[in-house]
Amino acid sequence: MEFKGHSGEISSVVFSPGGKTILTGSNDKALRLWDLEGNTIQEFKGHSAEVDCVSFSPDGKTILSGSADQTMILWDLQGNILQKFDNHFFDDGHDVTTIAFSSDGKTIVSGSDDDTVRLWDLHGNIIKEFKDASPEGFAIKSVAFSPDGKKVLTGSSDGVTRLLDLQADTITNEFKGSEVVNSVAFSPDGKAVLTGSEDGVARLWNIAGNTIQEIKGHTAPISSVAFSPNGKAILTGSIDNTARLWDLRGRTLQEFKGFSSWINSVAFSPDGKTILTGSLDKVARLWAVSIPLHDFLKAIT
Repeated sequence: MEFKGHSGEISSVVFSPGGKTILTGSNDKALRLWDLEGNTIQEFKGHSAEVDCVSFSPDGKTILSGSADQTMILWDLQGNILQKFDNHFFDDGHDVTTIAFSSDGKTIVSGSDDDTVRLWDLHGNIIKEFKDASPEGFAIKSVAFSPDGKKVLTGSSDGVTRLLDLQADTITNEFKGSEVVNSVAFSPDGKAVLTGSEDGVARLWNIAGNTIQEIKGHTAPISSVAFSPNGKAILTGSIDNTARLWDLRGRTLQEFKGFSSWINSVAFSPDGKTILTGSLDKVARLWAVSIPLHDFLKAIT
């Protein structure tokens, strides 16, 4: 299934928590909510520059977007603006590059290319700022909340992934050994970390910062990574115009081809049976996972 309608590249894609709709953000300054048949349900307009990142709240009732206009917007599903996180809080000229909701939906984390990570409440108030989340001059490329909401993972253009303890207000671990870290993710149980970087390698780490597995096969930088909902497979998207599904030992389970340009964003459906990709070619695509993960894993154990 293809989702066509954006006039610019698709920068970010995500499934709704129930898996019945998808959300896309584009550099045409708009967001779109779609059904799984490729029909636009709602278009969201309000940003004055490209939309860099989008996210659903855990209850699926609201949507968050971050933009190169240096704002975030919280929307209802009908396209009404509930809260605007104004550019007063962001250094002039710096994009909001990455966003995420906490698992309880009460807190938002944002990363910017002003090298700062910020925690917000839903009313637009800053709860905490981490100005040392990346060295000065290095952008925050990706953020992720831990499943328990007590930690935040950050990927930076300095090539380091950092684990922030929100209660202690400190960096507890650093994951080193890669180039620009474009995408980060926690495993569903919070015990492992996944990173995708400019060197074309995805890395699986334990929470202490030790490498468990290097996942190699892409021929260009990895732009986006995700864990399957059961934590037993990994999804990567790359500017080599492919997405790949891997087991945790770094073996390719499935390769997704047919793109005319690079992949900016990937996501798993909540049931793990389909994946979503967003591309520079202005199209989002829905793909079936052709190898049932439990069958594959059973066969190799």
